[in-house]
Amino acid sequence: MPRIAYSQAFMNPGFFLSCDWGTTHFRLRLVNAGDGDVRDELKTDDGVARMAAECRDASREEYFAQVLASRIGVLLERNDVNVNHCVVSGMAGSRLGWRELPYAALPQPLDASGLMTESIRLPIKDRGVFEIILVSGARDDANVMRGEETEIIGLAKSLPFIADEAVVTLIMPGTHSKHVRLSKGMITGFETVMTGELFSHLSTMPTLRDSILPAATFDETHPWFSRGLHEAATPGFFKSLFKIRARNLLDGISPADGAACLSGLLIGTELLQVSAGPGSRVVIASSGSLRAFYQKAVAELKLPDMELIDGGLVQRATVDGHLRILNLRR
Repeated sequence: MPRIAYSQAFMNPGFFLSCDWGTTHFRLRLVNAGDGDVRDELKTDDGVARMAAECRDASREEYFAQVLASRIGVLLERNDVNVNHCVVSGMAGSRLGWRELPYAALPQPLDASGLMTESIRLPIKDRGVFEIILVSGARDDANVMRGEETEIIGLAKSLPFIADEAVVTLIMPGTHSKHVRLSKGMITGFETVMTGELFSHLSTMPTLRDSILPAATFDETHPWFSRGLHEAATPGFFKSLFKIRARNLLDGISPADGAACLSGLLIGTELLQVSAGPGSRVVIASSGSLRAFYQKAVAELKLPDMELIDGGLVQRATVDGHLRILNLRR
C-alpha cells in the first residue's frame, strides 16, 4: 500500500472533491466550492498504469472504484464536512483507466461546455453515495490529451486574456508537453512534444547510459544545462546527443553533468520549435522546479515573445477547471 501524504485539514461547509488521476500519480483534494481553496489533500503513487497492472485478474471498473472509494474514505475521515461530489480528470477516463470516455473533438470552448462527462454513482462507507463526474479528454485530427484540457479551462478563469485574445499559444511542459492553440475563447488545436519522456529514454539507451545519470540533482544554474540550451540553438540535434558521450570519454565530464546537458538540449529544442506566428502571444504554464528551467531557457535563448504564467495559478488550474465543470452540472 503506498504511503499517503496529506496536509492539515479544516472544517467548513460547501465542499467538493477534485481528483487528478494521472498515469503515475493520484491526487485527491478537498475543495471549498465557494472560493476554490484546497483545504486538504491526499497524494499517492496509485497512478493509472499501476492500477491497470494490478487489476489484470479482476474487473477493472470494480478495482478502480474500490481504490477511489478507499482514498475518499481516508480523506473524509480527517474532515467533518458535507460532500457528495467528486470530479475526476486525467487518465482515469482513458483506455488504460477506470472507464474509457470518448475524446471531445476540437474546437472546444473554454467554459467547459463542450467536454464529455459521465456520472458514476459510488458508495462510500458511512458517507452514502457519491456522484463521480468523470471527464473526457480532447482531440484533434492528429493529437490527444487527457487532463490538460481541464487545466486550460481552469487557467482561463484566472487569466482572462487566454479566452479574450485573438491568438494565444499555451505551452504546458511535462513528460508529454502540450503546445496548445487558443483563439477567442476556444481551444483550436495542439501538438504533443515528448520532452520528458525523451529524457528518460535517451538517458538509458546503450550509447548514453554510462554518460548520463537520470536521477542527478541539478538546478537551472548548472553550467551544463546552459551548454545544452546553446547547443539546441545550433543545427544538429542528433550530433549533439553523441557529443555527451564523447565528452564523458575524452573530457571526463560526469554523468550528472551529462544529465544537465541533455535536459538543456531537449528543453531548448522544444522551445525553439515553437512557431506561433505573428501577433500570437506565447505563454508557458509550469510550476515547481520545472518552471525555473523553462524560465532560464527563455532568458538564455533570448526568446522575448515568451512569458511564464505565475506558478501558483498553474498549481490550482486543475481544481479551478473541476469547479467550473461542477458548476455547469448544478
